[in-house]
Amino acid sequence: AVLQLTQASRSFAPRSDAERNALTRAQPPSTDVAMYIGVALQALRQRDPARANEALQKAVAIAPGYAPANAYRPEALKMLGYDAKALAAAEQASEHLDGLPEDQQLRIRRQLALQKLDWPTVIGLDAQLLARDPLNGELHLARVRDLIDANHAHQAEVALAELLKL
Repeated sequence: AVLQLTQASRSFAPRSDAERNALTRAQPPSTDVAMYIGVALQALRQRDPARANEALQKAVAIAPGYAPANAYRPEALKMLGYDAKALAAAEQASEHLDGLPEDQQLRIRRQLALQKLDWPTVIGLDAQLLARDPLNGELHLARVRDLIDANHAHQAEVALAELLKL
């Protein structure tokens, strides 16, 4: 059992210097940034975009080049009705993709495509994210929402049925 645990823990460890660097870049640069992002994520889940945006602005002020802090701003700004600012925030996040883990890169690219209403790209990125994490219910719900927004009602029904099977 110890050997299996050791082997399993190795499978989660970064396999290369590039992976280690990506994981390092994905980490918040300070505890303050991590705290503000946590507050923002909680606010987004509670449908409080004003509080989320305020926390994310503080995180971005501390670490302007930290892409994950910028990656959540478009959602908050869009909920507040600031479509142009949401697009600008998504573009800003996408400028700092290099060196991030692939999952974060895909999520940031998806957010940019979402702000541009580029539904084929959004749906393609949804599929890539789900292929990497097929049991993630939030990704499934995002895919259903995206398919509905893209006027693909039948595909949305199929995606919802897949979610209900989980």
